[in-house]
Amino acid sequence: MNSRKKELKLVNLIKNYSGLYNDANVEKYIQNIHSELEELKEEVIKGHFDYIEDEMCDVMLQTIMLFEKVKYTYGIKPDRMYRKLLTKYKHRAPHLFQHQKLSFFDENKYWIQAKKTEVKK
Repeated sequence: MNSRKKELKLVNLIKNYSGLYNDANVEKYIQNIHSELEELKEEVIKGHFDYIEDEMCDVMLQTIMLFEKVKYTYGIKPDRMYRKLLTKYKHRAPHLFQHQKLSFFDENKYWIQAKKTEVKK
């Protein structure tokens, strides 16, 4: 079974049998991700590299479940989100699609400038 199928199986188990998932809302998952990111940051700062993978798993799971909760709560379609993500990257980082590498400084500068031109709908 590939990793995407395993991920979907875990997501379905959580959605069907987890009281935590059923009782949590989008805001709660955002709080959970923030908390998990803080734990990850602590482990990185402390140099506890043995725990980084574990904390990354927690961040990843909370992010996946937030994605699921947002889909359900707001009726947002994954394909639409992926298209928006692609459009965003084509606007903010066109060099990627031209197979060109930029320095951190140049890429960050371009990203910030491009983001300023975007209009929220």
